[in-house]
Order: sequence, then structure tokens, then C-alpha cells
Amino acid sequence: RIPSSLGGVVGARKSSGHVSIIVSDLPSLTNEVSSLLSSIEVTLEEQRMRRLDRLKPPSRLRRNWWVAAFGLPAASYLMYKLTKRHGWFYLMKILAAKVSDIFRDHVSEPLHSIYQELFSHTGRLDVADRKARISAIESLKKMIRSWLDESFPKM
Repeated sequence: RIPSSLGGVVGARKSSGHVSIIVSDLPSLTNEVSSLLSSIEVTLEEQRMRRLDRLKPPSRLRRNWWVAAFGLPAASYLMYKLTKRHGWFYLMKILAAKVSDIFRDHVSEPLHSIYQELFSHTGRLDVADRKARISAIESLKKMIRSWLDESFPKM
């Protein structure tokens, strides 16, 4: 049986067990077939997305529900204990002091040293005393020489 929606098909003949289709307008038939294929592709994509949605892992909150269940009460109790005696202002003052210490030690001072080394006329500050460095080198040479004399006396 030939679908009636195919616009380019005029008729069909049945002869000796074979069906032959007569196509009168080939471009409209190709347009019809391509629109059917595109609708099938859209439907298959929707079905694929619906099936893949079931395979997605659960959300981060569902996976880590126990953190919220135990962490939230524990954090609330800790905040209550920290603010019970001195209040929020004391806690914020201590927190600001700790954050400023960390910022100064790990951000501000290293950046200042890098800037001073790269962009100032003084360059790198010499932290070692020149005489102390030379005496340490000489002392090391003497120690190596005495070790060689003790370990390898025939050298």
C-alpha cells in the first residue's frame, strides 16, 4: 500500500508478485523523504536525551547529603560556642587579623620583594656577609682536603 502523503507518487501496479511504483514528481518526493528523515532524527535525539537523563549521576548535594546533615549542625554549634562569650565583633576582629597576617606573609611581602628585585636600582638585597661567605668556602675547602688526606693518603 502506498501512503497518500507522498506527493510525487502517481500510482502503483502489481504484476507477477512485484509492485512497481510510478513517480511523476521526483523533487517533491525527495523533499517529502528528507522531511520525514529530519523528523525521525529529531524524535530519536529527544528519546536519546530522555534515556541519558536517567543515567546522569545524582547532584552534588544528593551525593554528599551526610556533609550537610552532620556538618551544618556541627558548624552551627561551633559558631554558637565561639560567639557566646565575646560576640560576633570579637570573632570578626580575630578573623580579620588572621587573614591580614596570611595576606601579608604570603602575598604582599613576596610581591614587594619581586618588585624590588626586578624594577628597582638596588636589585636583590645581599643577605649574606661577603667575608663570612669567603671564610665558609675556605673552611669547606680545608675540611675536604683533610678528609681526602685521611681517606686516600697515597693520592
